[in-house]
Amino acid sequence: MTKTILKIGVLSAFLAASLNVQANENIDLDDVTMEVADKKMRHARSLGSPIREAVTEFMLEKGDITQEELEARKTEREADRAALKALKEAGDEDALAIKKEELKAKRDAQREQMKAYKEANADELQTVIEQAKQEAKQAREEAKEEREQRRQDMREKKKERKAQQQGE
Repeated sequence: MTKTILKIGVLSAFLAASLNVQANENIDLDDVTMEVADKKMRHARSLGSPIREAVTEFMLEKGDITQEELEARKTEREADRAALKALKEAGDEDALAIKKEELKAKRDAQREQMKAYKEANADELQTVIEQAKQEAKQAREEAKEEREQRRQDMREKKKERKAQQQGE
């Protein structure tokens, strides 16, 4: 047991000494550079739900829903989020749980309505949905290519800086 503690102590001292030597090297902060992202990074969720958007556009074109109804739904969602936030900040756990259950039931009902609409218009919607899937797939591939290109550019810049530092 004491040998293990002694080994750990010696190892810790050696590690601390070696890290201290590296930290004390003269580093000129003027040479430190930082890459600034010129484009906002997008997450996968930022692509949205292309199928839902395509179905909504289809419903608008067909006249089954109006823009005012869509705006009302959006306003209602914002009000629901504000109510949830207020309940959370107030610390009323019981009311928060009840509100969440209400919203879950409402969301489930809306999903069922959308599912029924898709089934009723399956023939016409099939091509729209397939096109939306293809567009989403293409957008994901483009985002992946952009991400890989940025990574490659960063690697090249890092190699150039390293070569420049070694040449000095």
